[in-house]
Amino acid sequence: RVVVDAEKGVELTAPPLPMKKKSQRKGGKLGRTVLLVLLCFFVLLGLQVSLHSHQRMADGSSSRFISPAGVLSSSRAKIMNFVHRFFPHEHEDIDHAIPLLKEFTFPDNASEYVKEAFKHAWKGYSTEAWGHDEVRPVFKGSRDNWGGFAMTLIDSLDTLWIMEMDKEFWKARDYVAGLNFNKNVDVSFFEMTIRCLGGLLSAFEMSQDQVFLTKATELGEKLLKAFDENTGLPYTMVNLNTGATGIPKHRRKRLVLAEIGTFQLEFLALYRHTKEKKFLEPVLKVNALVKKSAKRGYLFPSILNPQLTSANTIDFVPSDITMGALGDSFFEYILKQYLYTGDDDMMERTTSMVKSMRKKLHYRSLPSKLLYVAELHDDDLHGKMDHLSFFYPGLLGLAAASTVEETKSKTMLYEAEELLMTVENIYASTKVGLGPEVTFFNILDRRATADDFIVKSPSYLLRPEFVESLFVLYRLTHHPTIREIAWRVFERIEAYCRTEVAYASLNSVNPEPIEKGEDDGKASTTVPPFVRHLPRYRVDADDTMESFFLAETLKYLYLIFEKPSLLPLSKYVFNTEAHPLRIPTTNVLKD
Repeated sequence: RVVVDAEKGVELTAPPLPMKKKSQRKGGKLGRTVLLVLLCFFVLLGLQVSLHSHQRMADGSSSRFISPAGVLSSSRAKIMNFVHRFFPHEHEDIDHAIPLLKEFTFPDNASEYVKEAFKHAWKGYSTEAWGHDEVRPVFKGSRDNWGGFAMTLIDSLDTLWIMEMDKEFWKARDYVAGLNFNKNVDVSFFEMTIRCLGGLLSAFEMSQDQVFLTKATELGEKLLKAFDENTGLPYTMVNLNTGATGIPKHRRKRLVLAEIGTFQLEFLALYRHTKEKKFLEPVLKVNALVKKSAKRGYLFPSILNPQLTSANTIDFVPSDITMGALGDSFFEYILKQYLYTGDDDMMERTTSMVKSMRKKLHYRSLPSKLLYVAELHDDDLHGKMDHLSFFYPGLLGLAAASTVEETKSKTMLYEAEELLMTVENIYASTKVGLGPEVTFFNILDRRATADDFIVKSPSYLLRPEFVESLFVLYRLTHHPTIREIAWRVFERIEAYCRTEVAYASLNSVNPEPIEKGEDDGKASTTVPPFVRHLPRYRVDADDTMESFFLAETLKYLYLIFEKPSLLPLSKYVFNTEAHPLRIPTTNVLKD
């Protein structure tokens, strides 16, 4: 797929799929004939189930895309898996899947532009919503949707430190010193762990101010009540005052995979600094339960019952295996626990998991053969990526960097770059150049005129996953095109999401254009001068700026343009909310 920058005439063209060198090709004419016959047999076998996938869209219209759920029958999925395994892609003779551009537009001081954007959002929060969870970027004022614990403030602490905003950091520290976590309020165990506990621990490690560790310990003790005494699994909700636990009604009394596997880094860090075993024990218990329940190389379904099976293993409910919503950070933390501890068992889990991911979830679209990570329901293929799964290129890059086998490492890194360019294609396909919430891939229509993907949910929520992958892969490769892509993302956030007080999510990444001479309703001071060359659209802004925009999106963009010695990946592991935690010198799992 080719993406053209209308202003600069620069093409971002994915290179042709690599072909094996002649010296690598095996077998003579007879061998090739046999392979062709076998391939034809399996393709014909798949035709009898292909009609299963050519259904009607939810709105009643016919589509060549998999619909309504993007499902490919298990028989056809197995055939495609066979083809992928029988004809593996070998990339040893190609350096990068990311093209080297002829020109670059990002300024030398790009990080200062990002810092200014953070200052704008922080000023809006400080003025309109100080001490509350979020600022309302469109109608102004505040919103408390995470328990009223100043979530944006805590989530932004380490970003303030990294950007050397000292005055703002110490003012926020004084507010944290007066926080009371003993409130009679139900909170999300998952969100309080990754945003609040992670933010406090990272702020402590950077500043060494004991206030942050004291508050992290207080919160950690409250969150311990979320764990079931019998199963060891954490419940979705916990009351910080009473310790009562629960599961929201819409979950139908079921837990989510990401919730049970996205607390280990934070609790390990808390144990490291306090030496209190009570913070280590739930990590060991859940890790042991996951290992005992492992199938498919740690590719678990995303939904589970809160009670264990008769064999004392996790009772999974038939549901999607996904790198997107409900599953994403569970898989992320298997790898990051290994990076954080260097533990041999976590290394084995990571190796098994990544091998299964590449074997079962890597597919190519039609007709351009863009590499993407699919979803599986049992053995049925879903040609879908939601925005949350855009972190996966970075995850695969980290896995490649931690693999001792050089050939496999190069292949995995190449695939990570291919996946990154797939997401870049998704971003560049929208009018505003920002990524939609859900994308479906074409896995049936082979016509040259067919599109490789379509946007199914057009909203953009200021999410960080793509820039996270850009950050990781830039640190691993130092490829200058990655910085150019990051700059284009940042420009479009400035052009289309910036409001008078902060930044707003978008209800659609494909709004109607504004004709020349029309008023777009924005004050002339809202859009910075350096992005006024971009096309103008009648954007539909949503009155939401989640704390992760300051904790993750702007932090990753800033780090991409800063010197690589700032928070090097060899010394820090970022939790799933982009809070950097320094890697210990010993394995805290074995202390």
